[in-house]
Amino acid sequence: FESLVISEIAKTFYNRGEVPSMYFWRDHSGREIDCLVEYKGMLLAIEIKASKTINLEFFKNLKYWSEHLVYKKDSLYLVYAGDKSFKYDGINIVSWKDIADLF
Repeated sequence: FESLVISEIAKTFYNRGEVPSMYFWRDHSGREIDCLVEYKGMLLAIEIKASKTINLEFFKNLKYWSEHLVYKKDSLYLVYAGDKSFKYDGINIVSWKDIADLF
């Protein structure tokens, strides 16, 4: 599922004739962000989960990122296998079907 989402993000950029700046981040403690994307002067942190339901545990690394590292308002995203996109606790929850709308 992660590969599908990351390839869809890349395709969104390539279809507009742009080259995406995408990264993976992991620290020495094993915390990680699945995909970091440079876009319009911001660094978007994107966690990817194959679940159709949201679990509060999914937010752990995004919360760490927002508290300790680079963070700008509206730059935190959780892409999941569910159908609805919404915002929860400062994090943009995005259905896998709406990935292209991020960019």
